This record gives sequence, structure tokens and C-alpha cells, in this order.
Amino acid sequence: MDNDENQDMNEIEELAEQFKRAADMGDFCYLDEPDLEDVIGYFLDNDDWKYSKKAIAMGLKNYPKEPYFRILHVKYFTLRRKFKDAENEINYIELHFPPIPELYVEKIMLAHATNQNIDAIALLKKALKLDEG
Repeated sequence: MDNDENQDMNEIEELAEQFKRAADMGDFCYLDEPDLEDVIGYFLDNDDWKYSKKAIAMGLKNYPKEPYFRILHVKYFTLRRKFKDAENEINYIELHFPPIPELYVEKIMLAHATNQNIDAIALLKKALKLDEG
């Protein structure tokens, strides 16, 4: 890991600790979209379900038009093995938001976790096409 990555990780860890302190005290902790996404990712990567759930709720409330927080919700449900909830969230995203590459990646991850047979290559091609556009 290079110095910039170390610095970025330290900043994310600091933001995560700030979020935890605020959540534990019942205080508001403002985080802009990218910072909140990073904090949620940090909590998910560290299996910190309590705070990832709280941070996702904050993202859904504060940024309701941003589909990526819903994608993180899908990831949370998938990691927690709450597959029906993950599927319901994917269906909601597909109905209410324009497609984004991460949606197709999460569909693949959910299908893999539930042993569903899907055409992962086709979904990855859709994701790449959206990412290039």
C-alpha cells in the first residue's frame, strides 16, 4: 500500500470513528456523499453490521435520489445473508432509478450467493457499457 492509500485509509477510519461517536451519542454527524459511501464501505468490509446499518439509513435519508446508497443496502443484505431483502432492494432500484454499473455487479453477487443460474457475462457487459458511457 502506498502513502496516498495509507492516508486515504486513515481518513476513512477517522470518519468512521466520528460517525460511531455521533451515533452512540445520538448526535448528527454530517458526511458528504463520497465520505458517507467510504464509511459504509469501511463498516461493511469490517463486518460492523450495527454501524453499517446506521450509516446506510443515514445515506438513504440524506441522499434519497442517490442510487448508490441503495446498492450498498443490497450489499449489506447479501453479506448478512438476507437474500430476499437484497432481491427486494434490487427490484426497487430497477424500478426507481436509471441503471448504474454497480447494480449489475450486485445482481451477480446476489445470484452467486444464492446459487442462481444467471448470465453473468451479459450483466458484466451491461455494466461495462454503462461505465464507458
